[in-house]
Amino acid sequence: MKKIFLLCFSIFILSCVKINSPTSYTLEITPNMIDSYLKKEFPVEQELTVGKIILKDPVSSVKNDRLNVGTTVVVKIPFIPEIKGKAYVSGNVAFNQETKELFIVNPSVDKLIFQNTDLLKYVPESTKQIFSQNIAETISKIPVYKVETDTVYSKFLKNIGLKNGKILLTFGF
Repeated sequence: MKKIFLLCFSIFILSCVKINSPTSYTLEITPNMIDSYLKKEFPVEQELTVGKIILKDPVSSVKNDRLNVGTTVVVKIPFIPEIKGKAYVSGNVAFNQETKELFIVNPSVDKLIFQNTDLLKYVPESTKQIFSQNIAETISKIPVYKVETDTVYSKFLKNIGLKNGKILLTFGF
């Protein structure tokens, strides 16, 4: 039983790592891997001047060279019933070499849906900025994935690419 587990685990690890040359390798990170990691990081709360925003249930995808994250948004303001909606944020991906974590950088809120309506189209600019800024700022602080490899190569990131719905991290000398 132990041998079967080790064999399956080895096949999984090898399927995620693509060796380009003797001095580098590429790690493919799929949206499913990001979703699994994000489920550990969420829910997240952001305090407002009055009330708070809670982000939960993240789902990710990679499209057009950007990482997209959709999340449920819960707005809690005193004396007002709880408001639920969806936010869709996209941004570029950056790798923190020290922590070996991926983050969304330069995030933008593409859609903010409450009551089946995209509020970004209808609310005043000041209100749109408050929600968009708080959501984008909160998302940009949360790591979307952590590279768990501890090889010499993992200390030297050569390139980050987004291709075929995956994030490709190339490490090496």
